[in-house]
Amino acid sequence: AESINDKGMITGYYTDPTSGDAVGFVRSSAGKISTFALTKVIGTFAAAINSKGTIAGYYEDTGGELHGFVRSK
Repeated sequence: AESINDKGMITGYYTDPTSGDAVGFVRSSAGKISTFALTKVIGTFAAAINSKGTIAGYYEDTGGELHGFVRSK
Protein backbone atom coordinates (compact mmCIF):
# COMPACT_ATOMS: atom_id res chain seq x y z
CA ALA A 1 0.00 0.00 0.00
CA GLU A 2 1.19 3.49 -0.81
CA SER A 3 -1.44 5.81 0.67
CA ILE A 4 -4.50 5.89 2.93
CA ASN A 5 -7.02 8.72 3.17
CA ASP A 6 -9.06 10.02 6.11
CA LYS A 7 -11.98 7.74 5.17
CA GLY A 8 -9.87 4.57 5.33
CA MET A 9 -9.53 4.05 1.57
CA ILE A 10 -6.16 2.60 0.59
CA THR A 11 -4.36 2.72 -2.75
CA GLY A 12 -1.18 1.20 -4.07
CA TYR A 13 0.06 -1.31 -6.61
CA TYR A 14 1.26 -4.88 -6.89
CA THR A 15 3.00 -7.02 -9.49
CA ASP A 16 0.63 -9.25 -11.43
CA PRO A 17 2.13 -12.76 -11.26
CA THR A 18 0.87 -13.67 -14.74
CA SER A 19 2.04 -10.64 -16.74
CA GLY A 20 4.76 -9.29 -14.45
CA ASP A 21 3.26 -5.80 -14.85
CA ALA A 22 2.44 -3.44 -11.99
CA VAL A 23 -1.31 -3.02 -11.41
CA GLY A 24 -2.99 -0.32 -9.33
CA PHE A 25 -5.58 -1.05 -6.68
CA VAL A 26 -7.95 0.77 -4.37
CA ARG A 27 -9.44 -0.78 -1.21
CA SER A 28 -12.63 0.78 0.10
CA SER A 29 -13.11 1.38 3.81
CA ALA A 30 -15.55 -1.58 3.72
CA GLY A 31 -12.81 -3.87 2.38
CA LYS A 32 -13.78 -4.14 -1.31
CA ILE A 33 -10.70 -4.21 -3.54
CA SER A 34 -10.79 -2.94 -7.13
CA THR A 35 -7.84 -3.14 -9.50
CA PHE A 36 -7.01 -0.94 -12.47
CA ALA A 37 -4.32 -0.80 -15.13
CA LEU A 38 -3.78 1.34 -18.16
CA THR A 39 -3.59 -0.52 -21.45
CA LYS A 40 -0.39 -0.93 -23.46
CA VAL A 41 1.87 0.04 -20.56
CA ILE A 42 4.48 -1.78 -18.48
CA GLY A 43 3.09 -0.69 -15.14
CA THR A 44 0.44 1.38 -13.40
CA PHE A 45 1.63 2.77 -10.06
CA ALA A 46 -0.97 4.34 -7.74
CA ALA A 47 0.79 6.64 -5.28
CA ALA A 48 -1.75 8.83 -3.42
CA ILE A 49 -5.46 9.11 -2.65
CA ASN A 50 -7.39 12.14 -1.41
CA SER A 51 -10.51 12.29 0.78
CA LYS A 52 -12.79 12.16 -2.29
CA GLY A 53 -11.16 8.95 -3.58
CA THR A 54 -9.23 10.55 -6.44
CA ILE A 55 -5.99 8.67 -7.07
CA ALA A 56 -2.76 10.13 -8.44
CA GLY A 57 0.16 8.11 -9.69
CA TYR A 58 2.30 7.34 -12.67
CA TYR A 59 2.68 4.75 -15.39
CA GLU A 60 5.55 3.48 -17.50
CA ASP A 61 4.92 3.19 -21.22
CA THR A 62 6.44 0.46 -23.38
CA GLY A 63 9.32 2.79 -24.29
CA GLY A 64 10.30 3.18 -20.64
CA GLU A 65 8.99 6.76 -20.27
CA LEU A 66 7.13 7.74 -17.10
CA HIS A 67 3.86 9.71 -17.20
CA GLY A 68 1.50 10.95 -14.49
CA PHE A 69 -2.19 10.14 -14.20
CA VAL A 70 -5.20 11.11 -12.10
CA ARG A 71 -8.03 8.58 -11.65
CA SER A 72 -11.38 9.95 -10.51
CA LYS A 73 -13.69 7.89 -8.39
